[in-house]
Amino acid sequence: MSKGLKIGSTRRQVLSYLGVAEGTLPFEGWLASSANAGAASPAIHMRSEASSTEGQRNLLIYRKAIGKMKGILAADRKKYPRHHPHNWWFQSNIHAIPGDENFDDVFRPDANHSAAQVAANRKIALGTEQDGALGEDRVWRTCPHHTETIHFLPWHRLYLAYFEEIVEAVAGEPFALPYWNYLDSAKRRLPVAFKDRTVGGVLNGPVNHLYFPARTREFLTDGLKEADIVSLRDQRLKVLFNKANFFSTTRRGFSEELEGFDGGQSTEGLHDSIHVTLGTGAGMGSINYAARDPIFWLHHANIDRIWESWRHPGDDPQRSTGDGSSPRDPSSDHEWYNGNFRFVDGTGEVAEADVAFALRMADNLQVKYDRLEPVKPTPRGAGAEVASSSPPTDLKASNDVPATIKKPTDSVTISLSPAAPSAVALGFANDPASQFDLVIDVEAKPSPGIYRVFMQLPVAPGSSEKKEKQIGAFNLFAAGGGAHHGGGEKKPHSVRIDITDLVKQKLIDPATTSIDSLRIQPGYLDEPVDVTIKKGRIVGH
Repeated sequence: MSKGLKIGSTRRQVLSYLGVAEGTLPFEGWLASSANAGAASPAIHMRSEASSTEGQRNLLIYRKAIGKMKGILAADRKKYPRHHPHNWWFQSNIHAIPGDENFDDVFRPDANHSAAQVAANRKIALGTEQDGALGEDRVWRTCPHHTETIHFLPWHRLYLAYFEEIVEAVAGEPFALPYWNYLDSAKRRLPVAFKDRTVGGVLNGPVNHLYFPARTREFLTDGLKEADIVSLRDQRLKVLFNKANFFSTTRRGFSEELEGFDGGQSTEGLHDSIHVTLGTGAGMGSINYAARDPIFWLHHANIDRIWESWRHPGDDPQRSTGDGSSPRDPSSDHEWYNGNFRFVDGTGEVAEADVAFALRMADNLQVKYDRLEPVKPTPRGAGAEVASSSPPTDLKASNDVPATIKKPTDSVTISLSPAAPSAVALGFANDPASQFDLVIDVEAKPSPGIYRVFMQLPVAPGSSEKKEKQIGAFNLFAAGGGAHHGGGEKKPHSVRIDITDLVKQKLIDPATTSIDSLRIQPGYLDEPVDVTIKKGRIVGH
């Protein structure tokens, strides 16, 4: 096992120093050769946008490696069976394990691998099993989505880096994972290389291993829409990038805002919203299946790039600090740095790395991005967010009978009536520091799709004429208690939509005695669901 692995020492340094070309050096020979490469400076691999020339070149390598990892050809099937750490599904299961995965079938000895080899691979995947429970020393199902540790970003950064190392090992040539930059409004559709079943869409052409069937029809037709993913709007991106703190203080911190989960409630975060609009419950719309879609890795490369952009404020797209430090990282004595994670490296062995290792991206991972997003340089701990002195208070709430959404065509209408004394509501409405959320309580299990929220709003501030408008959307990617509790049971869950701007624009008035009407209708949904809308509330805080 390698601990604190410096990734370049196992692959990029060897490739760079030896000048390895595709097929000239089998991976099994790299380690024997690496002793002679110790003095070489590892090459920095530049991650480029998927549509760029360099991005397209790396997508060709990626597509080839996926075919090998899936064992499409007999020779690759012998080399990378389901129990092999470099197998495509083995790698996907590091993120999460589908409920129908049969461990005994996966870890079954075959003609090419001894029982001892298979048992060793099972130990890597499942750890030291006891009474049918997975061991703490496993690598499968270790993704920390929607957990209090806030390790979502460093864990995924390391997951990408080790996966990138494996792709390079399997393909036999240098590789840098491209990213899909959907922050660019011109790039909100699926990258072309992922679109067709065959390469280039040619009839009876070679299989395109970047294609994945479990993508929603609405996404394939319309792409990502700002009405449903408000985090893509310029103003919301400014709010995200101007967050002063990584963790929650008086408001959601950068990590929670980007992921889409805070204090047990789902929010409009960019990460989760992309998942549920793009994929069905057999793909990106489910935590358990998400990493089986090849676009998952490009999505997370962009999420990681957004984090790196935030870590290094400024306007220069090539900016970074020499040692990987950032004025926006949590204080060095914070318990967050205790996070230590297990993956599989390019040799097929377990590798451990911690949060501090992940932060030094260029030094330790030998990875940089071709460009970062412009970010306002707000230092850590700056008082950029002013909190209201009042506790969260329900200003309006529904008393409607619960209603359930089961089909993509279903919709639910609820009415919000005053829930606080008028003086209290006016106090919130007149306080410039107040923030306002629409909170919707549901009962559901993790579900794909976006749930659009419409409201009757004045056509202009002060107008008595009203028209139904979409005020936002929520998702249920994290419903049911977090990342790995997506069983068959529906559980209580709350989702939160920030309506502060609409209140400040005087389009929503939380202080009036009038009754407000909401309508909820699913979108990007190709399959039946079971989502019960329990209650709606306008909350001031």
